[in-house]
Amino acid sequence: ADGSGDIDFNEFTVAATVLLAGSFEAKCSFNFDIYDVDADGSLDKGEMFDMLLTTLNRMAKLVDQMHPKLLEGNWKKRNGLFFQEHVVRDLVESAFRSADVDNSGTISKEEYVAWAAKNPVVATCSDVLINPASFMAAVNEIMTDPRAAQESLV
Repeated sequence: ADGSGDIDFNEFTVAATVLLAGSFEAKCSFNFDIYDVDADGSLDKGEMFDMLLTTLNRMAKLVDQMHPKLLEGNWKKRNGLFFQEHVVRDLVESAFRSADVDNSGTISKEEYVAWAAKNPVVATCSDVLINPASFMAAVNEIMTDPRAAQESLV
C-alpha cells in the first residue's frame, strides 16, 4: 500500500495472491490490517463490530447472489441484513472474551491470528470467494443457534 487511498494493479495483485494462495497466517494478518481502521495495531470492539457486521453481511449477500439455494431456511434478511446488529454485538462480546487473552480491552494481531485459528467462522471468512459453501456451512450455526455459536467462540 502506497497510502494513496487508491488500489493500483500491483496492490490488487498482492492482495489477491495473499487471499488465494497465502498461508492461513498471511490471510489473517491481511484481514487484521484491513479491519484495523485506525492502524494502531489492535482491534477495539467498535472496529470488530464494524468488521463483522459488514463482512458477514457482504459475504452472505455475495453467496446469495452466487448460490441462492444456500441461504434458504433459517436465513432471513431483515432491514437489508442477513446478520442483525444484536447478533453481531453478542459475537463481538464472545470474541473479546476469547481472543483478548491479555485483557487489554483490544485484540492484537497475534491474538487475532490465534483466535481465528480456533474458530471456523473467522478462519473461513477469507475463503468465501473460493469456497462459499464452506463459509455458509460454518456460519449457518449462527443463524440456527446464535447461543451455541457464541459458546463456540472460545
